[in-house]
Amino acid sequence: MSENEQNHEFNNIAEPEAIKKNLSKEKRRALREQADLKHVLSSKEGRAVIWRYLEECGIFQSSMGLDAWIYFKEGKRSIGLKLLQEVMSVDESKYLLMAKEAKELKE
Repeated sequence: MSENEQNHEFNNIAEPEAIKKNLSKEKRRALREQADLKHVLSSKEGRAVIWRYLEECGIFQSSMGLDAWIYFKEGKRSIGLKLLQEVMSVDESKYLLMAKEAKELKE
C-alpha cells in the first residue's frame, strides 16, 4: 500500500460511515440511547415525564419497612436510580432544571 493510499485510509476513519463501521453494536446502541434521552430531556414535557417516573420509583424516599414490600420497593427504586444515573451522564444540568420545574408545579 502506497503512502498516499495509507493517508486516504486514515482520513476515512473520521468520516461518519467509517466511524459507524468501527464502532461495536453495543457502543452504537449506547450512543443512540444517549441521543434519545437527550431528545426527551430537551423538552419541558419530556422532563416532566422523567421526573414523574423518578418520583414513582421512590428514589427520593426510603424503601425500608417491616414487610415483604421492601423487596418490591427496592426493585422500583433500583430502576429509578438507574434512570437518574442515565440522566446525569447525559446532562447534569437537566436534572437540576427538572427539579426546579417540578417544584414550580407543586407551588
